[in-house]
Amino acid sequence: MENVEKCIPANPDISGIGVRAAIYAQNLLCFLPVVFYLWDGEITLDELAGIQDQSTGMLAIAFAILITTASLAASSNPTVSNYHAAIVLDLSWMNNTSTWIWFILYVYERSKAKYKPVVATWSAWWTTFGSTVYAYLLGPEPAGTQDYESNEGEGSGKTKN
Repeated sequence: MENVEKCIPANPDISGIGVRAAIYAQNLLCFLPVVFYLWDGEITLDELAGIQDQSTGMLAIAFAILITTASLAASSNPTVSNYHAAIVLDLSWMNNTSTWIWFILYVYERSKAKYKPVVATWSAWWTTFGSTVYAYLLGPEPAGTQDYESNEGEGSGKTKN
């Protein structure tokens, strides 16, 4: 019995087929509303807000999974193996991809003709994306910082006053 190979202890709460199938299904179903919203070629503000709420919920789940695993791994008697920690990291990363769905739809909506085009510079994208995050977290921006001035396509990096 001395030559018994050590194997990874089973932990169905992490690597069980039900847990993994639920995470996979949840992530695949995140794309379903996006397909329906894109079907007519127009994203309304309500549709964009719905995807944003969905992405925020998925991101909260991803962080909850990571924090729980980190606390279990950091305890005096760790109950999570490296293998299971890697699975949790993969599942959490998969949940984080749903946030990109919202970002891609936001960029798609902002690229429409009814908005001023965003100049292809980092400062322009940061200003455009930052204004959305600012509005989401703190409410509307102060007056004079909402519209990005394109300066006939050259991009001055300044906001209108």
